[in-house]
Amino acid sequence: MGTLKRLAPGREPQPQPDAENALDRSTRLLGEDHAYLVIDTTDLDKMLVEHAVRLDGAAMEYALSLSCRDEAELLLDRMWAQLDGEIRASNKDAKEAAIKALITLSPKIQTQQNLLARWKFLTRSWEGRVNSHKDRRYTLLETSRRETLLYRETNAVRSETTARTDDSAAGYRRQGS
Repeated sequence: MGTLKRLAPGREPQPQPDAENALDRSTRLLGEDHAYLVIDTTDLDKMLVEHAVRLDGAAMEYALSLSCRDEAELLLDRMWAQLDGEIRASNKDAKEAAIKALITLSPKIQTQQNLLARWKFLTRSWEGRVNSHKDRRYTLLETSRRETLLYRETNAVRSETTARTDDSAAGYRRQGS
């Protein structure tokens, strides 16, 4: 039984080249979107209009992060299979534990595993953000409904007060005539 040979560095499968840029962009957008969840009760109409756009954007980012996560998983599986095949071809008597250890210690595999872990985290974060936007929508609608009722009640009281004042003034005029 011989010793296991490591693969030459240039022969290992490569991680996704643009994955880091996409991951950084999506992380930045998640941070920017967080500030939007605050509700400005002084401009509910604007908030309700903008909300649909923000929810759509969060849903798109969630879908994109799911896709990137799945792609990262697929690439990791392919990288693992390729390394497994190459190690087995060059080391006929290798034991499973030794093969697994070599694959796990591969820098490319470790890089891809880290990338996959980040995509999983980001996917869960975007899923939570979509749910937050849905909750925000409910809160916006309820706040808008309450503000509308308060406005109507206030106007009703003003109308009633104005009517009383007008009636009082008319009665005063009648008495003075």
